[in-house]
Amino acid sequence: MRTGCAETHRRCGRVGGVRELRYLAFLRAINKGNRRLTNEQLLAPFNELGFTAVAAYQTAGNVTFRCADDDDAAEAQIEAALVGTYGFDPPTFIRSAAEGEAIAAAQPFAADELAASIGKLQVTFLRVAPSPAAIDQAIALVPLEDRVVVSGRHCTGCLLRASATRSCRSRRLKRCSAR
Repeated sequence: MRTGCAETHRRCGRVGGVRELRYLAFLRAINKGNRRLTNEQLLAPFNELGFTAVAAYQTAGNVTFRCADDDDAAEAQIEAALVGTYGFDPPTFIRSAAEGEAIAAAQPFAADELAASIGKLQVTFLRVAPSPAAIDQAIALVPLEDRVVVSGRHCTGCLLRASATRSCRSRRLKRCSAR
């Protein structure tokens, strides 16, 4: 679901007469093991690509930026830049600001389900929307007391035992990143 820039000025900027959308980038395992990037190092490839309004939340791999490219093109450029700059290929998941806001605003679980959870609601971003068969296979792995809802290119888990998102992250749903 890609939205146009005319929605709001919060999501859209103009640089040199070109419309730019605000995007959210989720980089999986960016600081894993002995690999530790500073915030400045994390943002450098985004700035070098010419993206604007680049910012990060800590160094967890959550980056916001503006660019005129579509999300698929931005995703490919970021992954190539990270490989070229740092020599590793963290899976990158791009969502428009509108998609991010819709995910944050969604309430896929009833209040009683949330109240009974361990207080941890997680969203797992997927590269592509999984097939119905892949969804069925992944959900079959989720314990009965946990809840998972798959919606397009993400799944949301309401956890009673911190296991539901592991099921969504299984190979059945391919490349993904949980937040």
